[in-house]
Amino acid sequence: MVMTRSQTFDAPHMAGAEGDDNAETFSDSNPTPEDAGNLQILFLKRNRIHDEISRFKLWFETNNLSTSASRLRVRLRDFVRIKAQFDKIHSQIEALDDATPDLGQAATRLYFENAYYDLCADVEDAIEQKRVNTSSPAPQGNAPTSTPSPSVQLLPNVIKPFSGIYTEWLPFYITFKT
Repeated sequence: MVMTRSQTFDAPHMAGAEGDDNAETFSDSNPTPEDAGNLQILFLKRNRIHDEISRFKLWFETNNLSTSASRLRVRLRDFVRIKAQFDKIHSQIEALDDATPDLGQAATRLYFENAYYDLCADVEDAIEQKRVNTSSPAPQGNAPTSTPSPSVQLLPNVIKPFSGIYTEWLPFYITFKT
């Protein structure tokens, strides 16, 4: 798969992905028994790619908290290659399967792309979160730091509206001042 710089910029997780767009072309004639055999092989290859997504998702969900950002980046770089593989295999399936459009190839592509992009986004979010957590500046010398930590927040103070009754003014005022 050949990507332009703008496509790489729009999808930075695809920067290291390599694939080829030289997918086999198939004739537009009626499918032959050989095509049916090829179709079954392609279905098996596509299922293996779905299995890879499931394995990567399981690994990420179980190891996310204990894995460093650099290890996540390495895994993500390795993971993005399956998008090119899926596109190549699925395009071949669509070319062979034009005679029977009711097998839901568009739905399969949509399912794969949603799972793939959601998982890539989750991993990138985890990498960014780890980067933010580790990039907090160390205090220099005796100078106090006045930058609040973004992860610390006070609980919201719920103030009931003042009803106008004189006897309720003092509790309202004390709550308002705190």
